[in-house]
Amino acid sequence: MKPDEIEHYFKPNKEKEKDIWTDCIFIFDTSALLEFYYFPKKSQQDIFSSTFEKIKGRLWIPHHVKFEYLKNRENTLKKPIDEKYKKLQNEQLKAIENGIKSIKGNLEDFINHTKKTDVHPYIDSTIPLNFELAYAEFEKTFSSFKSNVEIEFKKREQEIVSFATEDTVLNYFNEYFMVGREYSFERIMEIVEEGEIRYRNQIPPGYKDEPNKEGLQKYGDLIIWKQIIDFAEQNRKPIVYITNDVKEDWCYQYKRGNEVRIDRPKEDLIREIRDKANVDFLMYTFSQFLFSAKEILGTDISQEVIDEAKTVGINNNTSRIRFDGYYQTLEDNLDDSDVEDGIAQFQFFYRFYENGNVDYYTGDDKDIRYGSYKIINDKIKIELSSHYLTGTITEDYLKLKWERYDGETEGSERGLFYAD
Repeated sequence: MKPDEIEHYFKPNKEKEKDIWTDCIFIFDTSALLEFYYFPKKSQQDIFSSTFEKIKGRLWIPHHVKFEYLKNRENTLKKPIDEKYKKLQNEQLKAIENGIKSIKGNLEDFINHTKKTDVHPYIDSTIPLNFELAYAEFEKTFSSFKSNVEIEFKKREQEIVSFATEDTVLNYFNEYFMVGREYSFERIMEIVEEGEIRYRNQIPPGYKDEPNKEGLQKYGDLIIWKQIIDFAEQNRKPIVYITNDVKEDWCYQYKRGNEVRIDRPKEDLIREIRDKANVDFLMYTFSQFLFSAKEILGTDISQEVIDEAKTVGINNNTSRIRFDGYYQTLEDNLDDSDVEDGIAQFQFFYRFYENGNVDYYTGDDKDIRYGSYKIINDKIKIELSSHYLTGTITEDYLKLKWERYDGETEGSERGLFYAD
């Protein structure tokens, strides 16, 4: 077999990768564009000035990516407030505060047990008194710390909210990105017809979206792919595609810690774009792109920004989940007769986030609890402090079975999604 007949079955070596980068067009998908809203303003500016400035004139997005980005932009703008700052404030800062209160209670209990000098146990009263004074000073220090942290959080939240009126990210996109032409409705219908055949035979891309999306949404990835091929045919330049929507109908993947990385595109995609446009095709996640740009192009982007990109979209393969509302479920008794009669004992409210976090509360108890979730082979697993839940989830429906960590089955639940 000749090397050029089999090379698309392998990841390109470093020399080949560098050759592709010297003359390629960089194409971003919707997930990679929306990721910018999860970066602080300084990091955004760092990416544009250090990386995008180096490849200005070679940045392009398909028209359907523009459509999806504008459609989802407003909902994404404020997500870092809930997913980053509110979670940190409501969970970790609260845990510190509760820990300090616990110390105070234990200290008072200790003093009460040792203050009487006529019975055992007792100690010199100056010892706990000195510690009590030191603790009082620490309480003041923590109070100041908490106040300063909340002020900083407020600043960051105001910065995020300001995007709604003055979206600097959108302004940067308008400056750096060229946009492809829009397809006619007739052309989209042709793609839908082709998509029916491709999806039945699991020909990439897009067939993973079929069970979870409706109407033309099911064919979004395929429309984007067709627009990429059209662009490649016109320009005859290699294509580097940046996406955080890492699914098996686009690429092979591997994990490095909590980060899911792209190994290489599926062979069918490489073959199709070569047949139509005779160009090379590479794929990267956003963090991989930033790292490779630093390595190949010599950008001066900080490692901190690259590391920050790794934390966004940690939980990939979430296209079947809705993030703009909550799933309300009802608990079923495990007794078969009760389940058949539809008897529900408790109701749960789950809210999922794209970074792999989930919070929930039960019934009238508005005390929010926190956990994490993963999607593995079309199944969802939710991990909480006392138990875990496994089941299935779609945009409209959630079905779970929950167990304690000792393996004892405790119950099951099912319910529907409600938009905010």
